[in-house]
Amino acid sequence: MQQWARVDKLTVELEGHGREPFIPGIDVSRTIGWFTSQYPVILDMTRAENLSHTIKGVKETLRRVPHKGIDYGILRYLTPTQKRKGEIRVKSGP
Repeated sequence: MQQWARVDKLTVELEGHGREPFIPGIDVSRTIGWFTSQYPVILDMTRAENLSHTIKGVKETLRRVPHKGIDYGILRYLTPTQKRKGEIRVKSGP
């Protein structure tokens, strides 16, 4: 991707699904189906000329995703806009 698109960082949308509990103390053993999460991950390819470094970097990046990405959807779609951190809000009017 680095050579083809000439980019050092690549954002990919990942999907996770499973039955593992994601909130301590919540028993999901009596629920039906599984929990699906979709979340973006930025892969750093600045040293992509070394394949082993790239593979290790991707593995480490994926290991650092908290709670296998389920938090992203909760924060993005279930948190009121006023309570989200890091967003820029533009005031309209005087």
